[in-house]
Amino acid sequence: MRRIFKAEQIEEMLSNRNKVFIGGLPFSGKTTLINKFYNKHKNEEIQFIELPKKFNSTDELNEWKNKIKGIRRGIIEGRTYIIELLLGKVSIATTPSLQSPYLDFRGNAVSMRSIDAIKRIYKNGIKDDKVVSKILMYSTITTPNYFTIIPKLVNEGIELYKQGKLDKVLEIVLGVKRLYSSFPKIDINGEDSITYALGSVLPRNIDFKTAWSELSETWKELVYYRLDSALRLLPGSAEKIIGQKDIKPLGDKVEVVDIEPFFVDLVEWGKSIILDGNNLCIVGPLRSAKSSLANYIYSMVNSKDVSLLDYNNYDLLSLDKKIKSENKKYIAVLTDDIFYSIPVECKVIESRSYIKDFIDYLYLKNNVRRVKGANPNVPIHYYYLYKLKYNMSDEQIYNEYKSDMNKYITNTIFGNNKELINNYLSLLILGKKYLLLPVKVSEIVLNSLNKQIDKTFINWFSVFDFTDYDVDANEEMEKAVYEALYKVREELIRVVKENRFEEDLLKVYFDAISRYPTDNDTRIDEFIKTGYGHYSPIVYLLLYNPDIIEEFNWDLGERVNQACSSLKSLEDIIWKGITSSKDIVDKLLEEVMNFAEYKPSNYASIYEILSSENVNIECLRKAFNILKWYISTLDDRLVFLKFENKLYNVILKTKDDKLINYYLKMSFKGTTRSAIYINPEHISKIAEISDNARLEALPLVILNKAINDEKEIDKIIDPIETYAALLAIMRLEIDAIAEGKIETIIKYYRYLDELYDKFVKKDVRKIDEKVLFTLYDIAFDLNVNEKREILDFLAEEKEFVDSGYGLIMFYYYKVKDNLKEVLDYITTLIEPYYNLLIKIRRMYNDEDVYELFEAYKIKLAKTLITSRYDYKLVLQDIIDLLSKANISDRALKRRILGAYYISKFLLYGEAKKIKVRGPEEILYRVALALTGNEEMKKEFYKTVENMEINDKLIVENLDYTLENLASNDYLIPILEIYFYLKGDNEKLSKVMKYVEKELLGVPTFILHKLFNEINVKGNRNKYIASLILFI
Repeated sequence: MRRIFKAEQIEEMLSNRNKVFIGGLPFSGKTTLINKFYNKHKNEEIQFIELPKKFNSTDELNEWKNKIKGIRRGIIEGRTYIIELLLGKVSIATTPSLQSPYLDFRGNAVSMRSIDAIKRIYKNGIKDDKVVSKILMYSTITTPNYFTIIPKLVNEGIELYKQGKLDKVLEIVLGVKRLYSSFPKIDINGEDSITYALGSVLPRNIDFKTAWSELSETWKELVYYRLDSALRLLPGSAEKIIGQKDIKPLGDKVEVVDIEPFFVDLVEWGKSIILDGNNLCIVGPLRSAKSSLANYIYSMVNSKDVSLLDYNNYDLLSLDKKIKSENKKYIAVLTDDIFYSIPVECKVIESRSYIKDFIDYLYLKNNVRRVKGANPNVPIHYYYLYKLKYNMSDEQIYNEYKSDMNKYITNTIFGNNKELINNYLSLLILGKKYLLLPVKVSEIVLNSLNKQIDKTFINWFSVFDFTDYDVDANEEMEKAVYEALYKVREELIRVVKENRFEEDLLKVYFDAISRYPTDNDTRIDEFIKTGYGHYSPIVYLLLYNPDIIEEFNWDLGERVNQACSSLKSLEDIIWKGITSSKDIVDKLLEEVMNFAEYKPSNYASIYEILSSENVNIECLRKAFNILKWYISTLDDRLVFLKFENKLYNVILKTKDDKLINYYLKMSFKGTTRSAIYINPEHISKIAEISDNARLEALPLVILNKAINDEKEIDKIIDPIETYAALLAIMRLEIDAIAEGKIETIIKYYRYLDELYDKFVKKDVRKIDEKVLFTLYDIAFDLNVNEKREILDFLAEEKEFVDSGYGLIMFYYYKVKDNLKEVLDYITTLIEPYYNLLIKIRRMYNDEDVYELFEAYKIKLAKTLITSRYDYKLVLQDIIDLLSKANISDRALKRRILGAYYISKFLLYGEAKKIKVRGPEEILYRVALALTGNEEMKKEFYKTVENMEINDKLIVENLDYTLENLASNDYLIPILEIYFYLKGDNEKLSKVMKYVEKELLGVPTFILHKLFNEINVKGNRNKYIASLILFI
């Protein structure tokens, strides 16, 4: 079951499949949410189908089943039970029965968060906790595996409170809600099952007809729906039967418990889990409101048959003992590490699922604005909690957190038992570097030091990850611990050899250093993995220092042919698996993903093949080719390092052209991305094998010399060397842009420009086509058959690199007096790529959106200094961009929204409270403050005066602020306008001088220029427009 809160989730689902079912309870907000999606995608060919709420017959139901099958691409919205019926996941019961009700809640369910409901209630002027809680109790529905707030019921609850009727109606509602939280199960069949189910939840002290007349139509519909779905009736049946029958209330009296408003839905959910016969564990980090929630649930359950077990009241061993001996149902409050250390059987509520909303609630309740964007070195909830409660600095918060964690280790885990702490001191010493520790590592170290072993503690060390704790150990003890650690490696080698686990070891050896580890299960996991199933940091000490695989003989002997036969390339898998498939694209993607998952096994097989004698050349070619795919596609550069020597030795032995080709492509991948590795000695030796090898190695030879400043690229004369250098530098620049390596981009761009011009204008005609194709294939791993393909590709990539270099110039160039010339040059660089982007009618790629937004900023900068009015055209382009772009990245969307609001303000005078946070909001406040509105100025002053850099207020500590400004820092215009509006000319002058002297970039220069002319007619608006350059 997936809870749906926003339209973006529907977009995500529709991008992965053609037909999406959006379900939920009646009145849960399905139509409202889908309308938001539709308004954004109404020009696309997507069908929107709203399912009926009731059926008159099974024939009508079957007609709808056929109709749904015929939908090719669309969104089908309806109540969850009806979707289940139409998909055939549940069928209409012949006779309804309370013995085995259908209570599953599955699929995609539109839901409402507690925080959103509370905001709605607050907006209606209702802030009394008890009243807010009652409205939420009226509006919340929970089952053992699902909970939500019903938006329509929130509105009803607000109105009932205003009319003074909420308390009276709440008694009835709390009764009928039991149909969801604890549906009755008893041996009653037929229509009596409907009347009994409803009567059993209604408090016996009420008159049914009176109570039913007071219940809203919304709640009645929810009652009908629950009875229809639980008893598997044709939708609409329960309503007819209830209208014809007398209902006798038989239920217990309801009680209203005082609950902090935020926790109402979680408490009711927890209660339904307990009433369903389960234990409940509330699990999460320190200070994440676990105990508060548990206590509320315990109070609401109010049963002598349920215990409350909170880790705060125990140490690890006593808690373990208590849970094992507990004969009641329990609500357990546990940290993540304790949860994974001791055996518990329970349904889990993770505090991580609600803690962010809870922090938002606390800030909302206290009417304090939460400044987002913090990047603290403590859990984010902890940071904001202590900021709110005590207004601590970042350093104070960290010290508080460290103190909490030390107390947690000493008191909660070890029960302040010094003898116990001393027993596990060796693991605490190791943990400072290597937490989380694999269980075998802990056991072997403890055994070698003659310490006692308790599995509970061993498990705990495998799941606890805070390392900055205090540990009292001398050098002698630390030396003994690390000597014991070497025995772990010895034991691992022994276990692998004795049990023939070599293949597992080899898989792990390569998987652990992969860019995207699979973490697949192996028979040596207890040596290498944490309690969460991931590789422990200690793996790098055990496996690679020195390389553990050197301790084994990997020659397959007679088994090599079998290994070669079982080795399958991606091409083998695809052509075998999808030739007859109807849905070829989906099948293709599935096979590619599976092939990526096979990576550890293939690495192991390839290494064994390369280590073996008498391997046929076709097998070696396949092994090299598969390895190349993984290295290139999955960016496994570190893995290549571990294979390189083996690959080189095989090449020297076989002197095979294809193997050389594959090796050089892998070397190219490992070199250009991050200059991690190139073996010039090996490449030189390979180049001596043949003329073809010398040619293919040329781009790598030149690149290596260029990187090490051994060759002056601009003095290359030979046409083939020019072409090889162009390909090498082009690859280097493309990858540098992808990784944001500004120094590399700047250093080599001049060479690229010169090499490209020289090649295109002169050298391309002098080079044989075969040479063109060969070197191109090495550099980009692409086969071509025509010269034009190469020229087109290089032209496109040159435009991409030009655009990237143009952006770097825009932000980092030290402008003096030639601003127009600089902007003309930058515009020339970005123009070709910009022209491609503006032709895209609907943008789904965040990279394209980002590039176009940056291009607009450059065009805005140019128009601000060259034209009186043209900048307004660019502002309109920015406004239009938001409507044509489907943006996934939140930070990018926030930036574009910030520019959108400033543009709207300048073009249409729209000034309103915006929904974005962070720098974009502050810059918008700058724009509003400059209009002269005194209220907006006061808000701006207050915001700026509370802003900090590294816990220091930016206004009070101006010198420190200026020293820590980055190029194009958004604080520059904020400080300028703050001191300008305040009339503090001395500090304003200090800011202006510092900016003029120290900082780089076109945006800063334009801002500085426009600020000096801010009082000239029309320039104030230009200055406001220039704020967009800092977004």
